[in-house]
Amino acid sequence: MSILSQTENDYIFSKVPRICVDLLIPMEISNRILVGKRNHAPFEGMWALPGGRVRFGESIEDAAKRACETELGVKLIEYQQIAVAEFLDEVKEFNRHSISIIYLAQISGSPNSLSFFSEFSTNRHVDQDNILHQHKEVIDAYLCKIDKNYGS
Repeated sequence: MSILSQTENDYIFSKVPRICVDLLIPMEISNRILVGKRNHAPFEGMWALPGGRVRFGESIEDAAKRACETELGVKLIEYQQIAVAEFLDEVKEFNRHSISIIYLAQISGSPNSLSFFSEFSTNRHVDQDNILHQHKEVIDAYLCKIDKNYGS
């Protein structure tokens, strides 16, 4: 499976949406979700869920497993699709449109790779205005659902 050059990538994704996967990973402490500070464009310096684009010929599930291994350095144990997010704000700023399939995920161990993020934290320990708004909406919806389930 070949990877596109940046020029090919930019051209193709200026014409069609790109499909991505993101991982919502609850931490052992209640109401804490793993986020990473992006060290690359787009949205460099923003906090985001780990994830990445689906490559041609790769299943969505395999993309989720690969993203977990390459971005976090751990194995994906369990996962379940919970949401879809669109990044329409990318159209004006980056001339592309991403659609992300978001999985609730359980991982083996603690993140130990900093290839895509400069650091890791949880949603409760970072500036809420600095979390990608699409990811923040999914995190908030998940935590609201969990809180309601605990109250039942």
